[in-house]
Formats: sequence, structure tokens, C-alpha cells
Amino acid sequence: MGNKKKTRKILNIPRIIVFLLIIYIIVSLGMYVYKEKVHRYEISGLNYYKEIDIIRMLELEDYPVLLSLNRKELKEKLESDPLIISANIKYGLDFSLKIEIEENTPVLMIKSSKNVVLRDGNQIPYEDRFGALPMLLNNTPTESLVALAENLSKVDSGILYMISEITYTPYNSSNTLLDNNRFLLSMSDKNQVYINAKNCEWLNEYLNVIANNRITDAGTFYFDGKSGKMIYKKGKVEEVATEPVEGEQNG
Repeated sequence: MGNKKKTRKILNIPRIIVFLLIIYIIVSLGMYVYKEKVHRYEISGLNYYKEIDIIRMLELEDYPVLLSLNRKELKEKLESDPLIISANIKYGLDFSLKIEIEENTPVLMIKSSKNVVLRDGNQIPYEDRFGALPMLLNNTPTESLVALAENLSKVDSGILYMISEITYTPYNSSNTLLDNNRFLLSMSDKNQVYINAKNCEWLNEYLNVIANNRITDAGTFYFDGKSGKMIYKKGKVEEVATEPVEGEQNG
């Protein structure tokens, strides 16, 4: 029988060095990422808050280590504020912290309490930063007030700014109940508009109705949907009847 030769394994030194170098780079990069602080904040969706307000609210003034931040806790802290509907927080590849905020828009002010009604129906005290808001003049059932606030928030800001006063008017002059969600809006151009709270988006057609029909005299618009049309009257005379916005229903 022939003798079997034993082969000796020769270490591939260059390959080992490359492997160890890769491990070193990965570990070093991991340590760098793990310890690196936030480089900058990207905050969007703000109208009533400033960026510094959000940073202070979250106690991030010292630019902490990025991966030490608990995004769920930061989100919950923001959403506990009545002026914030939702928040979304992400890490950026450039060590930025991206904060997307959806604010709870102030819609109107209640004359008796001086409280501001937000788009979700919650109320908070008025602050100067909210600017001019439509004034609700009389007592309104909570359900109707919440419906009004929610749907007024869908109206273009320019038209919303034109509303000076709001009166809850569920009854007609004969004290007959017409609609539990019916309101009368006094506009800055001297017109008056009846609206159903659930059809507030019809107000987005307000200026188009005026322009298309060349209305120059102050009158009353009926956007409450009872007739199935948006009607303009000067005195007791019906001047214009316009079909409602497609897809809208009176509620």
C-alpha cells in the first residue's frame, strides 16, 4: 500500500485580513450610527405652531442621539396636544428627524364662552395666533356644532374668512322646525347664506355662483339643500337656482 500524503492547509493571510477589515468597518460604522446625534429637524404641516415650538414640546433642543429617540413616544406626545390631529415621525438617512404634522384647524369662535371650536369639535381658549374667525352667536346643540365644525374645515380658507357671524337657525319665522343642522351665515359682502352643516362644502361654489350670475345686489342664498338646489333671492324673489355640487346630499 502506498503512503497517503497529508496535506497541510495554508492560511490565506490576505483573505483573513480583508475579512477582519470588513468586520472592523461594519462594527465602526454601527458604533458611529448608534452614537450619532440628530443633525437637523425637518418639520412640515405647521400653520399655528412654529418649528421651535415643536422642538421644545418634544424636548429636542439639545439634538439627542438619533437612535435613542422613541418615535412612538414622540408621536403620542404631539397627538396629546388638542391643536394636533396626527403626527408622523421618521428617521432620515442624513441623520435628520422628519416630523409631519396635521394640525387641528380652528374653525369658529363661540361668542358666549370665547372658546375656539376646532375641526374635530373640541374646544380650546382663543389665542391671538388664530386670527379672525367666524363668530357663533347663539347656543347650539353639541351634535350640530360638531357637524358644523367638521364640515366648515373643508371650506376654502378665503371663503371661510368671509364669514363674519353664524346663527343657529333650525326654525323658520313661524317657529316650525326645518332642520336640526341649519345655520345662517352673515358674510362680509353683506349677503346671507343658509347652510346645512353637512353641506358646508357647497360654500366653495359661493363666489362662482355670484360671478357666473353677475350678482351685484346683496341678498340671501339658500345652500341648505332643502330644495335640491342652491338658490339666491333678492327680497322674496328667486333670482337664481343652481344645481348643487355633484355627490352632495342634504343630511
